[in-house]
Amino acid sequence: MKYSVGLQDPFGFNLKFWITLILILMGIAALLFVLSIIIKKQKKIKKKTFLTGKRLEWLKTKYLKRIDRIEQDYLMGRINMRTAYQKMSHDVRKFTTRATGKKISSLVYAEIAELHHTRLTELIGKYYAPEFALKANPDIERAFKDTKELIRLWY
Repeated sequence: MKYSVGLQDPFGFNLKFWITLILILMGIAALLFVLSIIIKKQKKIKKKTFLTGKRLEWLKTKYLKRIDRIEQDYLMGRINMRTAYQKMSHDVRKFTTRATGKKISSLVYAEIAELHHTRLTELIGKYYAPEFALKANPDIERAFKDTKELIRLWY
């Protein structure tokens, strides 16, 4: 017996097969495209949402405890005044980032002022001298009180 092995013409398949295959691939590509657009829109919506209700209350409680812990560490002498201000600034920025969905934690004072949230801007402004100046005479007890008040009264 003789066997002959030869290559088959690539377009030797039925034309209906190729059309069906191309349509299926185009359908999959279109589906992936639509899904990617939907996912991007959902991510944008999530970033713009504000926390409300129980989730906001939980967040407030969490950050009030963190500020209390910083205050206790300062009063017990475990951290100095500058470190206390730095930690308060960090926590207030993280709180507002999580509460608003806007990334405030990496903004400088001028950018925070552009957000038009007066109490937050004033509080961050009060943190700057003790955080960065070589000599500052801040009222840290007032800073703890103002920080807690900002978190407690957040809308």
